[in-house]
Amino acid sequence: MAQGGIVRRLDGIGEKSVGGTLATLLSLTSDAVIAFDGLGRVLLSNDTAALVFPHPSGGLVGCDVRSCFPLSEDADPDAPFCPDDLPFPMDGSSKQLVCQAGDGSTLDLTVRCDRVPSAGETYLLVAVASDAAAQAVVFHLRGAIRWRSLGVLEQVKMRTWMKELRAKSVRT
Repeated sequence: MAQGGIVRRLDGIGEKSVGGTLATLLSLTSDAVIAFDGLGRVLLSNDTAALVFPHPSGGLVGCDVRSCFPLSEDADPDAPFCPDDLPFPMDGSSKQLVCQAGDGSTLDLTVRCDRVPSAGETYLLVAVASDAAAQAVVFHLRGAIRWRSLGVLEQVKMRTWMKELRAKSVRT
């Protein structure tokens, strides 16, 4: 990766594969990732972001990014979007925040946000749990989502496998 920049070459990745590569990257990372536009509308988010940040039942996409973070006391959530309403800089630097997670618990997060070099005004935000306790909460939430996404047959197989694993560990 370039020093302080982005990778500009896509050798070996066809132009049509970039979208799929980005989707896979977003699903594999344990960091919360949100892309939003100059009006503050969430354009893209990954599963971790949906776990970490509160949002309506329809998901984060289309929401006002300000709803994910504690706003300053003088910020008006009904006013048009202003980047100054966000509790973090949008220059790529890190900021520690205490946020309310989607399940109501609080999380200590390190947030970085920067403008994406493109024709439109798009910002990319990455949030990662700041301490071991917060990382454990995110890990637990991700596991719960994966468990719910499994079908009944897969859940039965998983329970059987875990029982067998426990039985083997008791014997040894």
